[in-house]
Amino acid sequence: MLTVFISPGIDDAKALARTLNALIGATVDGLVREVVLLADGGNLIAAKIADDAGCAVVPRHEFAAALTASKSEWLMFLEAGSHPEQGWEEAVSNHIQSGGKTGRFARSPLAKRPVIWRIFQSETPLALGLIIEKRIALGFGETAFDSPAALAKNAKPKPMQAFLRPA
Repeated sequence: MLTVFISPGIDDAKALARTLNALIGATVDGLVREVVLLADGGNLIAAKIADDAGCAVVPRHEFAAALTASKSEWLMFLEAGSHPEQGWEEAVSNHIQSGGKTGRFARSPLAKRPVIWRIFQSETPLALGLIIEKRIALGFGETAFDSPAALAKNAKPKPMQAFLRPA
């Protein structure tokens, strides 16, 4: 039902493991069909963790091919280190079943940013994830194939009733 793409936002094996751990229940329940790590060439530890977890590991420059070849009609994008909080599976499933166009998680109350950080640093487009139907993502054309961040910028997702702790 859902293909999850993980972008290597930070080079931390524990952060990637935290993200993958948050997906286990949804994988067992059948919500997550496949997980794809978009890896950089030098991040061998992350690639090994993803491979050991049964994820596909795809070089970042092959994102377009991976997007097109994804097995599911719905896509979810996360940054490595972020993790959806309890109850996210039901919210995403409801979003998909209701025919929602594009969605993103709401920031967890446990992950508030300091005021100074909010003033001087902007979040990445994928900081709160992205859930999008594959046909809509492909409909963006070339911009969809640049990167997951470019796709998230163009998608303009609306917040869902599920929380995520950003990386």
